[in-house]
Amino acid sequence: VLCSVTPYWLFPRCDIDFYLKNMMCMNKGKGNWDSILNDRLDSVHKNCIPVFTDGSKDSVSGRTGCSFYIPVVGKGVKIRTPDGMSVFTVEMLAIYFCLDWIEQHRFRNCIICTDSLSVLLALHSRSNENRVDIFLEIFECLFRLCALGIEIRCMWVPAQGD
Repeated sequence: VLCSVTPYWLFPRCDIDFYLKNMMCMNKGKGNWDSILNDRLDSVHKNCIPVFTDGSKDSVSGRTGCSFYIPVVGKGVKIRTPDGMSVFTVEMLAIYFCLDWIEQHRFRNCIICTDSLSVLLALHSRSNENRVDIFLEIFECLFRLCALGIEIRCMWVPAQGD
């Protein structure tokens, strides 16, 4: 059984914006999503630095990796992860590595934009049975960031094509 150094009840609630997901469902996927995303970031999240995360798995080779990108500073980080990991796991790792970088560099008021609805739902419910170790590390990092006065939000965004 894995447990956290920080008591579970002290973990901060993760503010997650599902607006784009709801809009996409209402509009049956039709719309200029880049424009809608930028409008949302410029209005509701105007005081936040957007950080985009992604995790992927090659269906043939099983190779996996994750990345994050911070447009305002032109910083992109790619991380090769062990072969055979699930997409859910590498998406969680992308968020974890992103949070770790934010903590190291003391960026304030960030919004993590990810296309992984399943990870966001797990973070929102604070419940997950897969790779609890990574899940707890994410919440430990959120706890430390909160203690530093660094606000972290998350937002679901549509997946980008290659």
